[in-house]
Amino acid sequence: MKIYLIFISFIFLGFFWGKPDYSKAELILKEMEKSLNEGDCAAVWDKYEEFSAQKPPQKMKKKSYLYSAQCYERYGSYEKALSIYKLGMELYPKDLIFMKKAADLYLKNSIYQKALDLGLKLEKQNPHDQENWLLLAKAYGGTGFWRKSVYYYRKTAALNLKNYDLVKEYCTALKNGAFYEEGYGLAIKAAQESQDADFYILAAEISALSGDLNKALVLLSGLSESGKCSLKCHKMKAVYSLFTNRYDSAKKELDFIEQDKAFYYFISGLLDLREGRSSAKDKFLKSSFLGEGFIKKASEEMISEGDK
Repeated sequence: MKIYLIFISFIFLGFFWGKPDYSKAELILKEMEKSLNEGDCAAVWDKYEEFSAQKPPQKMKKKSYLYSAQCYERYGSYEKALSIYKLGMELYPKDLIFMKKAADLYLKNSIYQKALDLGLKLEKQNPHDQENWLLLAKAYGGTGFWRKSVYYYRKTAALNLKNYDLVKEYCTALKNGAFYEEGYGLAIKAAQESQDADFYILAAEISALSGDLNKALVLLSGLSESGKCSLKCHKMKAVYSLFTNRYDSAKKELDFIEQDKAFYYFISGLLDLREGRSSAKDKFLKSSFLGEGFIKKASEEMISEGDK
């Protein structure tokens, strides 16, 4: 009889008390989403505190974490955003959204190895996620594994000649992975359809890497004739002209590359050296002083060779 009364009491209390009321928390969560869409992150963070005060269940908190983290991303507070994504990965291990967000954030900040590690974990969970294939393609490229990068670009169904930014990335991966024939064909096709000078430059780079400097120069000369030859284009023309013994053509490019002083003096020095002029060393000294990276190192080597 006593057990029966206890049972009746639980039913009675449940009837009057019912389930906890989270309607206010739900309303605040919707306001957070609205503020996020309007770009008002200050309101998102204020409402987050108000939302947390309602002590909602863990299931409801998921969206609030995502909204808050996305705002931190927008304001460049990547560490705070990342800490929330990591928390989400612990609290909601079956929901991959937090891992995806963390991987994207690593990629955005050029932390390629960590993006790759998460991308490979995501692939195990969902082997057919095309967005993750693209992340892996970029992350492998960032870590220097260009052939693996090409593998994932090929798998990405979104790869087509309508998405020119993606095609440029793929062409670059093909170039760096030494898939020259495929890269050249893709670059030329995209160039013809888009008339984007970047694709002609990529095709020229691939031609040069495959040993055909003459073909590279034809492509770059076409850009000059159409008025689309950028500083990079003129610098490439100067180098390729120099190494195909077209000294007069290389000299003509000097007028276009003068804004990059270190490169200008380095090419001038090489021309002087090829033509036996003693002024080469002075120009290498200038390019060494003004340059960085390859130009500085190459200039120093040319000075050292001249002193022997």
